[in-house]
Amino acid sequence: MRISHLVQTGQFRKDLYYRLNVFPITIPALRDRLEDLPGLIEVFLKKLNIKYGKKITGIHPW
Repeated sequence: MRISHLVQTGQFRKDLYYRLNVFPITIPALRDRLEDLPGLIEVFLKKLNIKYGKKITGIHPW
């Protein structure tokens, strides 16, 4: 869902939207940034290991 839609429906402040929209940032989809996956996996594994008391060190690459 786009932020502009949230502004139109009143779920996001219009003034804040225009302040933040001065400098738009475009982030490519994760499917186009496969090199980011190992770092993301590592971060999520650390968080989930702590949350569930596990010691998972990696995943199978398939």
